[in-house]
Amino acid sequence: MKKFRLLGLILTLCMCFAIAMPALAVDIADNSNEQIPYRMEPSTVVLYDSDCKMFVINDGADAPKRMYSRTANPANESVAGIAEEEEIVAQILEESKNLSDIYMPHNDTVRPNTMVIYGTDGYINHIYPITEEYLKTYASRNYQTIDAVTELGANIEYGVMTLDDIYVDDSVYPPLKRGKRLAPNNYIIDDNNSIRITSSYVMGTGRLTTFNDPIGENGDSYPNKAGDCATRRNIDNAPFHQTIHVRNLDNNIEKYMRKNDNGDLDYAVLDIFKWDGILMGEKYSSTFTFENGRYYYEF
Repeated sequence: MKKFRLLGLILTLCMCFAIAMPALAVDIADNSNEQIPYRMEPSTVVLYDSDCKMFVINDGADAPKRMYSRTANPANESVAGIAEEEEIVAQILEESKNLSDIYMPHNDTVRPNTMVIYGTDGYINHIYPITEEYLKTYASRNYQTIDAVTELGANIEYGVMTLDDIYVDDSVYPPLKRGKRLAPNNYIIDDNNSIRITSSYVMGTGRLTTFNDPIGENGDSYPNKAGDCATRRNIDNAPFHQTIHVRNLDNNIEKYMRKNDNGDLDYAVLDIFKWDGILMGEKYSSTFTFENGRYYYEF
C-alpha cells in the first residue's frame, strides 16, 4: 500500500544518509514552526531533516518537462462518451446542491525527516516520511546515489521506526476501510480539488498526480500496473479493483482505470501509477501532474 506499507517497518539504523547532488542548496536554520510551502518551482523536491532544516535536493531545473501541450492528443486516444458523461455529471451536480460543503483539514506544518515532492504544476504531489528504504528507492528511480552525510547533506535520523513514529496524523487523514466512503456531501480539499459523493456516485474533480510504488494495497500478490490508480483514502477508499472512469478535461481523453491502491493524495483527487508510452496525452515522469482531471464511478 502506498506510504502506509512503510508503517510496519522497524529500522535500526544509526548511520545518517544524504542524497548527493549539486542542486542541494537551500538550508533554512529552523522551520519547525512554519508551514510546508504550498507551491514551489515545478518538480522541486524538498527534504526536511531531523532538525526541520529544509534542503532543496532537486530544484526542478533538470526534471522532465511536459512533452505536449495540455490540449494535445498525440496518440489519438479515445475521447468518446463526452455527451453521456456530461449528463451524469449534471445529475451529480444537481444532487450535490442539496448536500453540505465539508472543508477537509490539512496539516502542513513542517515535520522532521520528511520529503516533499512537487508536481509539474508546482503544487504539492506527495509528502513522505523518510526511511532509508525510501531514500534508496527515490535515488535509484532518479538515477542518484546515497552517500554518508556530507556538509551538503541532511541529517536524517532513522533510529527505530515503529507504527507510532510515522508522522501521518490520523486526525487529519483518518483512513477508511477498503470499500468505504464518507457520507454523501461535497468534500472540498482546496480551491482546485473536490470530491462529491451522492446517493449513487462518487466524482472527483481536480489534480491527477502520479506515483511509482509497485506495491498495491493488497501487497505483492496484486502489484500496481500501468494505468492503475489510487483513490484518496480518507474520503473515498473505493472497493479493490473498482473500475473508475477518468478523463483529462484539457484534451477530453478518457480512460477506464483499475483502483489497486489508496493514499493520502495531499492535494489531488486521484493518483495514477506510472505508464509506458503516452497516457491521456502525455508521457510519464515521477513528478508529472494532470492539472485538470475528473474521475467518477457509480456504486
